Amino acid sequence: MLFLLPFTLLLFLRLPANSKKKQQQTNVRNALSALHSTPLTTGDLSDALQLAYNDEGIAGVLSHCHEYKITETYEPKELVRAALQVPSKGAASGILNALIGSCCCHDGDGDGDGRDWKFAPSPISDGDAVKEEHMRNARTALRILQEYDDASFEDLTTTATTAKSSTITLALKPNVVTLALTYTASFQSYPRIANKLLSRAIIRQNLKTLDRPTELSGHGQTPASTLEILLESEHFMIVNKLSGMVLTTAETSANSKSRSSKQMIKDAPNLEQILLAHQAAHHHKPIRLSSINPDGSRGFVHRLDRGTSGCLIAAKTNQWHARLLTQFFLRRVEKSYIALVYTNSISLPEEGTVTVPIDGRPAISSFQVLERYPDDLITKIRVTTKQGRKHQVRIHCSKGLGAPILLDPLYGGESIMYRLPNDSCAKKYRAQQRICLHADSLAISDLNIPKVEAAIPEWWDNLTKDIHHYSLVN
Repeated sequence: MLFLLPFTLLLFLRLPANSKKKQQQTNVRNALSALHSTPLTTGDLSDALQLAYNDEGIAGVLSHCHEYKITETYEPKELVRAALQVPSKGAASGILNALIGSCCCHDGDGDGDGRDWKFAPSPISDGDAVKEEHMRNARTALRILQEYDDASFEDLTTTATTAKSSTITLALKPNVVTLALTYTASFQSYPRIANKLLSRAIIRQNLKTLDRPTELSGHGQTPASTLEILLESEHFMIVNKLSGMVLTTAETSANSKSRSSKQMIKDAPNLEQILLAHQAAHHHKPIRLSSINPDGSRGFVHRLDRGTSGCLIAAKTNQWHARLLTQFFLRRVEKSYIALVYTNSISLPEEGTVTVPIDGRPAISSFQVLERYPDDLITKIRVTTKQGRKHQVRIHCSKGLGAPILLDPLYGGESIMYRLPNDSCAKKYRAQQRICLHADSLAISDLNIPKVEAAIPEWWDNLTKDIHHYSLVN
């Protein structure tokens, strides 16, 4: 079967789209099913990992790691070499992180088939049967990281030696996600080594966090007391982000084009500044927000677009930042969104699934209709995502459902504006760069974080009433 794999890959290139997907899935199953009897060569293992990644992304690699016990069958050096043979750097990085991420979990039902994998409990008691498996996984994760480092150093040295010009192309290197996953896999068995990984993450970012602002600046300051905290512990806080608010100062340039717009955003406090002010007001210095983000921003484990409101979690310590980041990477976070979409007399089904790829990568979202407004111009829906691609909800509403999110300037949500007069509140909300997308709930059961809900913004009611009023007039 193994010598047929290159042939099946060539055949795959000539098949129609639907047949390609079926053939792709067959190739992955055929290649990986032989792991226990005859290990694959590095090249064939690389092909199998790439096929799994192309088929289902990170989730596909994680699933196959557990089902076929890839990290137990192969030495870390073989795994790293196979991943680095994948042509795309993004895919190679994702595969390597998934290999380490699979070490953060254990066989849930203990039958050895890897199908019921669960996140490792914390803490693990001395008498727990999972302890031995967890220590083995910790060693594997640390060895994969070591081989990753070694391979990156070797590639960089080779490139520097053979380069004919002064330009040196940097090799693929472990990133903050890599370090966070390795920390999570190892902190209970090897805490001293794990904590060094977090120190390395700070050093890797050239200590950018030391230059971050710690106080509110500019005109029209918003007091930290206006921050709505939905849940807070000594390790993290979940807040209700306002629509139209940027997360960090670094997002100013990316979210505005004109000089006046940039100045307006600069003068207004961003969420990072408000969080820091809250921490300074309620906790004595040093300010407790994590400091391992690549851009130097404090606390944020995930992001919400400027126009999106709702649940956002921030870590107070680097240790919990790593654990939370691991949860997001492993797709273990339960979150949902509510959106107002412009249906323009198109009736959506009560529920359904959208599978439109994003940037050529798999993306799946599920939706459920919550409310249909008069004239079928607007529909309120709840959306959950499987992957969490950039702008996934916005793209799937627009391109998958044909119903863009109201006020969304990138994906057709402004089309309703042409039906409204200049004094409509919709024009004001659009000028404030708000969109009708709200992260209404978030829960992380693996870390005992209960479901937290954020109320829908009140300005949505004003908007829908305004639209309905002008639709009746016209």
